[in-house]
Formats: sequence, structure tokens, C-alpha cells
Amino acid sequence: MKKSVQIVFALLALLMLSGCYEVAVDIQFNDAGQAYITHNIVVPKKAFELQLNKMGLEQKQALELLQQIAHRDAVMIGDMHATGRESFFGEEQVVLVREFVFDNHRALSDYLSLLGLRTTIKERRTFFCRKLKGYDVTVEADTLDMNKLLHFNELFSAPEESDEELPSFLGEDSKKFSLKVFLPGELNAVEPQAQVDWVYRIWSIKGKDLTKPFRAFISNTFPRRDEITGVKKSTDPLPTLDAPTAALTDQGRFADLMNGRFYPVLHARVHRNGTIDLNYLPMHTEETSSLNSFLRLSDWMLLPETIANYQEWLETIQVGEKLTLGFGTRNRKPFAAKDMAHLLQVAPDGRSATFYPPKLYNDATKAAGDPERVAMIVLVTFADGRTAQATVHAKNLAGGAPIVLKP
Repeated sequence: MKKSVQIVFALLALLMLSGCYEVAVDIQFNDAGQAYITHNIVVPKKAFELQLNKMGLEQKQALELLQQIAHRDAVMIGDMHATGRESFFGEEQVVLVREFVFDNHRALSDYLSLLGLRTTIKERRTFFCRKLKGYDVTVEADTLDMNKLLHFNELFSAPEESDEELPSFLGEDSKKFSLKVFLPGELNAVEPQAQVDWVYRIWSIKGKDLTKPFRAFISNTFPRRDEITGVKKSTDPLPTLDAPTAALTDQGRFADLMNGRFYPVLHARVHRNGTIDLNYLPMHTEETSSLNSFLRLSDWMLLPETIANYQEWLETIQVGEKLTLGFGTRNRKPFAAKDMAHLLQVAPDGRSATFYPPKLYNDATKAAGDPERVAMIVLVTFADGRTAQATVHAKNLAGGAPIVLKP
């Protein structure tokens, strides 16, 4: 514990003595009631390295501490999941990253309260059917307390064994806080006017303005799915994932090009009545993670079928020893078991499931890249809450043997 306190004290000193730093909170909402946050602290790289060298600390120790605090917050608040997303080290700046998925708005509000931000999220619904129309989101504070926004919790105090007082922050004018919000659909109001960055709205406060009251309000309306013209409803059985014989070569070429740079996670949730929810969650490697948000939002805005038949879904997935965030979609209405039988079959006793890999190659020996590379992960959550997970390799995409999943 003493060592941990020393590490925290070193990080605190780093942020105080560096003078110039920024706290950025990025919030994204979806119509499933979930929310996603990245909580970033940006500091000069030289200050970060000098302070750690002075204290004889390794970079790994500092980052592990940030993760410990993030996971502790998740456990304390509940309905909140911390990922293992790594911090960023550029040529001039270090971005210390914490990333969370919230199952509901209560958990999101509780986390923002730790940062000194009061958050109100009002759901607007239709009068008779009670369908979700949109959100009214208000984030406010009497003053922006940078100590709270940095958020090292109670560790922001001097060690109990020490009588030393922590020095005050330097460079007040160089401190900055930014709030970045994405609400899908049509925006009704943004108060006060915010910077526009593609589909995001950003409020930035710095210097002496941090001591003034802060308030940001944003309101949206989700598209009405029944008014989207030309959209086919998802009432048919789930189509096969096999590639047509004529397209097998093209599928292989595409896989050769990407060669494992991203792969899907299929998460099937089995209900007690036998119906199945299917989550499709693309997982990106470090090379393609920067495309994740762009592709996700592009699909959401450009493909009306996505809005009509699916809702955006966020989930943390355990891949090896790392918790990774998956941005994807989830069907709005469960599939009947018979409509998924060609892809996934659950045993009558509900204790196992069989997955049938799609066929993308005629010959397993000609699979793209390493035949053992991860091509897909299949996760099943059974009706009793137990889970089973299996990895599909490139060699399995030639119509290989079925894969049995057992908890």
C-alpha cells in the first residue's frame, strides 16, 4: 500500500508541476440505454518521463494504478465496465486513458458525479406506446474542480505518514477541460452553442473560466423506424453466412488483405423460452482501432436497415488476458431458435450449443495468412447465466467441423 501511495504521489506531482494539462471526457449514447465514456488526461511527455525517472518508477506501474482505480470505480458503482484500453504515448504528449461502458444512465450519472459533474438524463417517450423518442441531457457544475476531473479519488491527498502539504497547481491558464457528446439521430437543441466535430458537440473551458458555473444541454430525437421508407423488416430467418461459390475467391482476397486486423465476436444470448438475441461486435487490433468509431457511426447513419432492425450495442469482451470493448449491433427482436439453426443450435437441455462456422474458403490450406489466426470468437450466454466461448480459426472457414461450446 505504501508503494501505491508513492506512485500516486508521483503522478500527482507530475500533473501539478507540468502546468499544462487537459482533461477530456467523451460521452456517447445509444438508444439501448447504454453509454460509453473515454476519460483522458493529456500531459507533456517530457514532464511525464522526467517525473517517473526522478521517482524511480516504471511507466507500467503508473498505468497499472490507473487501471486499478478504474476497475475499483466499476465495482463500486455497478452496471459499469472498465476496459483494458491502453494509454497513448506520442512524440510530445502522453494521453492517460480510462474507458468505460455503462449499462444504464444511473451508472453514468454516478461516475460523472465522482468528477464533480451533475448529470440529468431525461427520456422522452411517445404518449401511448411509450416508445423512446429521444434524450434530454444536462451536464453542469457550480465550478469545474480540476482535482475531481483528474479523478484519483481519495488518493489525491498527501500520504498519511507525511506532514508535507501538496503544492498548488501551476499554470492556471494552461488547464483545460472539454466535454464531448454524441447523441444519434436529429439534434433538437444544443446550449450553449458548441464546437461541431463531425457528429459530436464539444464544450471547451480553460483558465479562469474553470471557476465559473458550467452547464451543457443537448437534446435529440431518434429516427422513427416505422417511417423509414424502403426498409425490409427483419422477419425472415437469419441468412447463411456462407459465401456464394462464385465469391469465395473474392472473400479470400479480402481476408488476405486484412489478415486478422479485425475479427467479429458473435455473442448469442439464449432466453428461457428458447429465443436468441445475437450481438455482432467487430473487434479491432491496434492497427485498425482508429477506424472503429468511424465505421460504427457511418453504418448507423448510412444504413437505414441498421436503424430499423438493430440497435447499437456495447459490450466488454475478454480476449485472452485483456478486456476489450466491442462496438456493434444487437437485433431488436429475438430470433426463433429454428431461424438460427444453420448457424447455432442449443441442446435441448440448454447446457451446450453447437456453432457451424461459415464457409469462406474452398480449401482450408488456402486460408488467408496463418491458418491458426483468430478469425472469429463465438460467445454463448445460456438461459441460466452460464457462458461458453470458442475461438474460430481461419482454417475453420472452409466448412470445417462444428464447434461445441460448453460452460
